[in-house]
Amino acid sequence: STTRATALTPSSGGRVQMLAVTLQNRSATATGVELYFHTGANITSNAGKEITEAFLDLTDQPTIHISWPGGGPVGGIDEVVSIRTSGNITTNVIAIGFYREIS
Repeated sequence: STTRATALTPSSGGRVQMLAVTLQNRSATATGVELYFHTGANITSNAGKEITEAFLDLTDQPTIHISWPGGGPVGGIDEVVSIRTSGNITTNVIAIGFYREIS
């Protein structure tokens, strides 16, 4: 959806540290996919909260995998991970996040 949605909520008092992300688009409609910390309307709402952004389509780039050996971006305490797409793709975008919670 072009409207932000919560993909992950940490335990109370916890912070999310991303380890890897896989994004996949199974639709013929190309779309941008944003993953970021916080509840801003999009990835540019809160500078420094970005996790990743990719433009995916079924033919040329249906899947990307990003990993951060040793750990990647870290959110703030109680900060959610948000997802948003540039087009209204209802059931064909998949986001798989590997993370750990830290105190």
